[in-house]
Amino acid sequence: MNYIKKHPMINSIELYKLRNGEYSQFLQDVIEIVNKNNPADLQVQPQLTALIAIAQEIESLFKIPLGSALTQELKNFDLLRDNALKGILAITRGNMYSQESACLSGHFFTCTKFVLKQLN
Repeated sequence: MNYIKKHPMINSIELYKLRNGEYSQFLQDVIEIVNKNNPADLQVQPQLTALIAIAQEIESLFKIPLGSALTQELKNFDLLRDNALKGILAITRGNMYSQESACLSGHFFTCTKFVLKQLN
């Protein structure tokens, strides 16, 4: 008995049944396979060049923009927050070494330790 199943060779694929991502992946796979098998020897270099151009155009159509109108504003707020925390930390560390009795009060020292613990 022959236990080895033979699969029929794929002669064609119905491209219209592929979804957007599948179609794009199919094109990338075809390009990769042809590139691995030396397109010049296969005499398909002009067709491959055209397919690469089309695949890049299709890929650019499917790419979703990752940024939004708020992205730059959020980056600016992050920078402002970071700079404010650095300033608070610098002032807090500077006051820890101050000789003034007001700066060495228990409440200030407790707050300073808390801030330093949160930032480090």
